[in-house]
Amino acid sequence: MSEISPVLPVLSVDKILKNHPGCILHEDFVGICKPLEILDITSFAHLRMNHAGESAGQFGAIATNPEFMRNYLEKSHYNADVHVNPKHCHLSNCLMWDVLDLKGQASQMIKDAADHDFKHIFTVIKPSETHVDYFHFGTHLESQAINQRYVNHLDLLESFIAYFTHKMKASPDLYAAYDLKVSMSATNQADPSLYELEVLNNLSLSLEDKMDFLDQIKIDQINKMDVFTQRELDYVPLILLGLTSKEIAKKLNISVRTAEEYTASLRNKLKARNKMDLVSKLLELRKNE
Repeated sequence: MSEISPVLPVLSVDKILKNHPGCILHEDFVGICKPLEILDITSFAHLRMNHAGESAGQFGAIATNPEFMRNYLEKSHYNADVHVNPKHCHLSNCLMWDVLDLKGQASQMIKDAADHDFKHIFTVIKPSETHVDYFHFGTHLESQAINQRYVNHLDLLESFIAYFTHKMKASPDLYAAYDLKVSMSATNQADPSLYELEVLNNLSLSLEDKMDFLDQIKIDQINKMDVFTQRELDYVPLILLGLTSKEIAKKLNISVRTAEEYTASLRNKLKARNKMDLVSKLLELRKNE
């Protein structure tokens, strides 16, 4: 990987951080991210990279740790970030940094992040016509087996992203973080190198913990169909057809327990009392689409 010369931000780092909602409203932002602790995710950052209009090539960002953000900006680590290159993703639009063979500034960026308890980063990438959103999840834990937990509970991460997006848009003061823009000079082309991950037990949450997580990211105010994961959207028509969990499991090639967890998750999201109430609410949503 060739080294990339730093580029000066649109605003100085000190000025960005002095006025940044992630610093001024730090406790509010951390409060939004608190449900992630159930998954042992203790660090979170969101970066929005613009690729259209006058702000093309610029990004705005916010993180739970202002010192991590200061380090990231002062060392121009954004120039070493991997941005929307499908060959780096080992899942669809998801990036596990632990399985990349990083060199130069990219390697230093990950080491610096770990020094701020932002370890074993897992990134969910959401492209749109005008920008790309990068949702970075990290932990204070040492074991890289946390990556298996990210993958096991990708549906919960998707639900959190919907909740997070809603909460940020509902708070103009926090949303102003994306107005404090930094310019990027280029993207990094690091080559991925897979290696065997350490296997730990108990990487899947109990159904009770999953429900606790979903309860904490209360989504009553959000368009419910928007917060369903793609797998849940595949599941909805089968419920409406009246199929049993066993029949749905066979059709989707999943376990009966997983099918039952999907039902429980949908019931929680729609505050349905039972399966009959769930069907009624799903039909109502379909009518209102």
